[in-house]
Amino acid sequence: MFWPRRRRYAVIAHVDGNAKALAAVLDDIDAQGVDEIICLGNLIGAGPDPATCVDLAFERDIAIVRGCHEEVLFGGAEPHPARLCCSYEWPGLVAGLERSRELLRAAGGDRWRRYRALPERLTRRSLVFVHGTLDDPIGGGFDLGKPSGILTGFGRFLFCSHHSAGSPWGALIGPAGRHLPQLDPNAIDWGHPDRPAFGAWSPEQLGWRIEVRGKAIVMPGAVGRVEGPRPGARYVPGQADLVSGARHEARYVLAQGRTITWRQVHYGPATG
Repeated sequence: MFWPRRRRYAVIAHVDGNAKALAAVLDDIDAQGVDEIICLGNLIGAGPDPATCVDLAFERDIAIVRGCHEEVLFGGAEPHPARLCCSYEWPGLVAGLERSRELLRAAGGDRWRRYRALPERLTRRSLVFVHGTLDDPIGGGFDLGKPSGILTGFGRFLFCSHHSAGSPWGALIGPAGRHLPQLDPNAIDWGHPDRPAFGAWSPEQLGWRIEVRGKAIVMPGAVGRVEGPRPGARYVPGQADLVSGARHEARYVLAQGRTITWRQVHYGPATG
């Protein structure tokens, strides 16, 4: 009997106007045999190349959901810290969004119209893609202290990019199995309802790949964020390599069937 190959998705998030990081990730994705690329919002931000990122996403037919950056960009929300998931960390993020608005409008064409029409969520069979949560697709975050109902409203995986699990570089949320992820990631069985405890694990703890029998919430990590050598160090608008010794690592996930694989791509400093 012939069994069709399961579709393979690449899920990216938080490009934040960093075109060099996006190009490096797309090069890596091209080598993975992916059927579709989905972006969980925040394609633009404080990075130096917002218009280039939007153009590249449209050229590659990337499916995009609206993030909190886009919501502010198009006037759907005030630039308030509670609605901007990076505003506590990035000096000048609001100024970066204003700069993005000016560049996108100045470029003309139908870019602005197409970008403004982004949906709040996408669904692919048993997979759901949002920026925040199902209840609040734009600005919502998960509270692991109140896990009731956290795995309802979707089939197998919910992909989101708000980093309420405590890891901006990617995480997985689900009912805890009888084995610790860092010891035996392939032995985790999340398909049984008699294990109500919840937890969040990083890609490093999961060995960068895991097969989930039940349900899980997946956070792919950030493509365009530049990590500095000290906590809270980020770049300001138009200067993607502001901090000396900054770490240029982009993360995304591959999803196929029940398997989630994180990918990490190293790239050079973006130009400002």
